[in-house]
Amino acid sequence: MAARTLAVALLLVAGVLTGCIGGKDDTPTTLKKGNVQLNDTFTKPPDGREGNISAFSETNQTEKTGIGASVHTHDYWQGKNRLTIVDQDVAFDPSIGTDGATADFNVPQKGTAINVVPEGAGTVEVLISNPQRQACEPFVTLGGHFVCSPPAPGGDPVAAQTTFKLRYKHASAGSWIDAGDLVIGKATIIKITDAKQTDMPHSTSSLWSFEIVSPNNYDASLIVHAKVDAVRSADGSIPLWPAHPDFYADKTTRDIFTGEAATLGNSPTGAAESLTKPDNEGPVHPKKLISYGTRSVYVWANVSSITSANPALAPSTFYLWHTNATGISNITNPFDAKNHTVDKKEHFWILPVNDSDMDSPYQDLSRWGFQLKATYKTPDASPYQLSCYTGCADYVVKYSLVIKASNVVEPQEKYEVFCEDDTIC
Repeated sequence: MAARTLAVALLLVAGVLTGCIGGKDDTPTTLKKGNVQLNDTFTKPPDGREGNISAFSETNQTEKTGIGASVHTHDYWQGKNRLTIVDQDVAFDPSIGTDGATADFNVPQKGTAINVVPEGAGTVEVLISNPQRQACEPFVTLGGHFVCSPPAPGGDPVAAQTTFKLRYKHASAGSWIDAGDLVIGKATIIKITDAKQTDMPHSTSSLWSFEIVSPNNYDASLIVHAKVDAVRSADGSIPLWPAHPDFYADKTTRDIFTGEAATLGNSPTGAAESLTKPDNEGPVHPKKLISYGTRSVYVWANVSSITSANPALAPSTFYLWHTNATGISNITNPFDAKNHTVDKKEHFWILPVNDSDMDSPYQDLSRWGFQLKATYKTPDASPYQLSCYTGCADYVVKYSLVIKASNVVEPQEKYEVFCEDDTIC
């Protein structure tokens, strides 16, 4: 798939954030529901997934009332045998390559509707239809999306005769899996052979993803409608899971992460390739969960060094890139010249946490990610003004990161809110 090299910001929301917050972590020996000791064999997932339920290495308390206070199942089927989890148009990557074209898509967010492949599923069926053509600017994105013309009227008979390939990742897959041929109007069936291939209970978004591969370079202009159904297996068995951990039973703030990190930023000139890539370059994914009860996340980034390969493309301001449990990336104000210029070493943000943002309480690792990044802005005296926050500046920044989570709801004006993808927010 061709690289996307430039993103242009359309909307800025500035925030002035100050403060300090602390907390302590406990190492439990048994699981407790109030004063009642629980069976601690449920520190491992009951369906054979790898890893432990990490929450129970942090707290020995569980919820004390409701279904979540005892061992229980999670039945998302509600008496149905088939659930539609994707029903939308999917566009191929408009960056024309030399080895065909691809269209990647995930299970979208749908509010309270089912947006996961739930336990008890036996197959996943993928159907594509209604091929159309559009023209897109292949490099620049606005609001997180490529700039494209409306689809041409009528269908595309050439695509209707094409044999595509389907690849997918299930909930425990680390790489693409070949699902075979995919043609317009005929479903390709993916068999689920292990419960750990389904999504974990209380996931706010699915870990399943799909990729349609065309052998034709010209299909970079293609749009198809994708429909994906999860079909319940014959026995439809659903395992028992433990009571929900209570992350804030005896504290209001938890330490999530403390450590070193780094970012390598590249502009289209490729000048940053001359810089040595740090070993710890990339997003930080904490082991501790940002789950039930969390309402605020506090992030400190202290810069130890920043180097630019090309002074003309040196960054101007820092911002915090982050993802939550939905898998949707977002950023803080990328052009905050008051609080986050690159000459400042200490940076602080407060992020709000909504119900849909929270990790499943049963995960082994958090699905949140954090990374300090930098923007590029042409000098004010330049006759051609450009401001962009991805693929623009050449730099390496090394920094320490401290992350804390809390059940405290801060005043709205203290939160740093910026919507990178305006079709989702």
